[in-house]
Amino acid sequence: SSSAVRFLAARHFSAQRELWVYIKSTSSLSLDELSEQYIQHHVDTRAQAKKDRNFESAGKIRLDLRQEFDVTINDTKKLWSIGGLFA
Repeated sequence: SSSAVRFLAARHFSAQRELWVYIKSTSSLSLDELSEQYIQHHVDTRAQAKKDRNFESAGKIRLDLRQEFDVTINDTKKLWSIGGLFA
């Protein structure tokens, strides 16, 4: 039925989106909540830029986060960390 196809398509799209989700490493240093929300937003924006193959923008976001907050992004583990520590 068409509802089953829509469900499977939505589920597939959701699974694809989750492949691009980065989370804060449990061993990361902490900042105030507003700063961490700012970082997460920019990490998410960078992930979308990478998905869109806009590597120049993704690289700029990575560099800006590194310079402003000492954030390291681990693309293999899909983690980000303040201070560069990964669990």
